Amino acid sequence: MKINLFLILVGVLFFTLNTHLSAQPKEDWDQEKIRGEIHYLRSDYKDVGLSYTDWYDGHIEFESGEKLENVTLRFNLYLNELLTFNTKESQLIQIDKASVKSFVLRGNGNDRLFEKHYLSGFIIKGQKYVEVLHLGTIKLYCLRYVELRNVTPYKDVNDIFRNMRYFKEDRYYILGDDQLLHSTGIKRKSILNRLDKEDKKKAKRIFWRSKLRFTSEQSFINAIKLLDAEGIKLL
Repeated sequence: MKINLFLILVGVLFFTLNTHLSAQPKEDWDQEKIRGEIHYLRSDYKDVGLSYTDWYDGHIEFESGEKLENVTLRFNLYLNELLTFNTKESQLIQIDKASVKSFVLRGNGNDRLFEKHYLSGFIIKGQKYVEVLHLGTIKLYCLRYVELRNVTPYKDVNDIFRNMRYFKEDRYYILGDDQLLHSTGIKRKSILNRLDKEDKKKAKRIFWRSKLRFTSEQSFINAIKLLDAEGIKLL
């Protein structure tokens, strides 16, 4: 069964060149240098939604300490790569991950901060961009990603049989005292299991008083904020 390579932004769609480049999605870039890969797009290329599908006005902070404002960015969830676009040359540019410390996607009145961290899990490991959900005494992150899975054969929009689909997933992490990210669930017990006996009692009272129900990512973030406000740290 063929896998549609359009879905992963690589393969026959692009001629790829590894290089140092002066990418200018906007004219006021002052020719700032970005290290990355250039993909020359075919005229019939269409994005298939494996990224945050809009282009964002963004900000990049590099490991060197340099910063770039007002850069056109897109974050590809399947590749876990940061992209920019040079409209003059029809170049899709995959920015070298080793050079990036963090970036911000700005859109719909909302700034989303992503940092690069090393994940040491058995399934997902290596340097990954993770979204910052809360920065306080407790630091909470989320890895947004896409998996390709086998499914029951089906016909796609072109009436072609497929046996694989892409699924968007989220994994949550707490930054430990060792400065590594440790996986966590987003249920009530995920917090309580990380507390000592006394703090566990305090947390239960806090959640009861606030009438907090753990039903979503946002409710878990709210719980973390409540603990932070009381000076309670996770183990």
